[in-house]
Amino acid sequence: MSTFERIRSGLPGLDSMLDSIRMGDNVVWQVSSMDDYMHFVTPLCNQLHEEGKELLYMHFSGHPALLQTGNGIRVYEFDPSEGFEAFTMNVRRRIKAEGRDAFYVFDCLSDLQAAWATDLMMGNFFKVTCPYLFELNTVAYFPLLRGQHSFDAVARIQETTQLLLDVYTDSESLYINPLKVWNRYSPNMFLPHKYMEENGSFLPLKGGYEISRFYTLVDALTNTSENQNLDSWERFITDTRRTYRREGIFTPAVEDIISHTMMSNDEKILSLLKTYFEPDDYFLVYKRMIGTGTGKCGPHRICQHYESFRSGIPQATRTWIQR
Repeated sequence: MSTFERIRSGLPGLDSMLDSIRMGDNVVWQVSSMDDYMHFVTPLCNQLHEEGKELLYMHFSGHPALLQTGNGIRVYEFDPSEGFEAFTMNVRRRIKAEGRDAFYVFDCLSDLQAAWATDLMMGNFFKVTCPYLFELNTVAYFPLLRGQHSFDAVARIQETTQLLLDVYTDSESLYINPLKVWNRYSPNMFLPHKYMEENGSFLPLKGGYEISRFYTLVDALTNTSENQNLDSWERFITDTRRTYRREGIFTPAVEDIISHTMMSNDEKILSLLKTYFEPDDYFLVYKRMIGTGTGKCGPHRICQHYESFRSGIPQATRTWIQR
C-alpha cells in the first residue's frame, strides 16, 4: 500500500471527521476506560476481516486479552515485567518480522507505567516504537488512560504520534475531541464531535447547549491536579510520604512496591529490608536516587544497618556492599 493511503476504520463517520486514518498513522486514544477504546477497536477488526486483511494484537501480559485469535486476528504476548529493554526489543522484533503495511492494536500504554513504575519509560517505549511503525507504513492503535500520567509524558506522546484523540462517554453519548491530527485539515476537524448512533456520523458541536453538556462531562471525567507535573513514581512516593507523616500509615503492600522497584528483587535482600528498614530509610534512599532502580543509594543505606544484619547476608553480597 502507498504511503498515506486512506484506510477504512469501520466507522464511516470517523473517516469523514478525520479525513480518514492513513497508512503510517499511529492513533492514540485517550480514554477513561478500556471499554471506550473497544468502541473503535471492534469496528476496525470487523472492517479488516471483511477486506481479508489481518490484524495483529500486541497483548501485554498481566491482564485478560482484549481480543482472541481468529477472524483475521493474530495475538502476540509480551511481558512488561521483563524490563524496558527486553520488552521493547521483543516488540520491535515482532514488528520487523511482520514488515510493511501491517495493522496493529496495542494494549494500554498505561499498563507499562504500572509495570515500570514510571511515566518516563512508558513514554520512551512509545518514542522508539511509534517512528518505527511509521517507517514501515503501518496503522497502529494505542490506548492511554486519562489523568494517570504526567503532563510531560502525555506531551511527549502527543509530539510523537500522528493522531491523538480524546474520547469521552457517558450513559447517553460518545464524544471525540481531536487534539492532534497530522497532515490533514478541515474547518471543523478540531472541534469536539458527538457520535450520532442513528446514522453513524460524528457531528461537530456548535450549539450552546451541546457544548455546555460536553464540557460538563469533560470536567467530570478529567482527573487532573498539580501533581501531574510530576512523574507517576514521584507522585506515588510523595503521596506515600505524606500519608506516613500525617497518619503513620505505611502498609506492607506499599513497602513491597517500593522495595521491589527501588532496591532489589532478591528474596533474601527483601526479607532483610523488611526486618531492618523503617519507612524513613526508604524515603532517604529515594532522595539519593537518579531515576528508578537500585544503584548505589540502596546499598549505601544498607551499609548503615550493616552490623545489625551482616550475619544474614551471603558472603558474596557482604563483599559487594563493603566495596
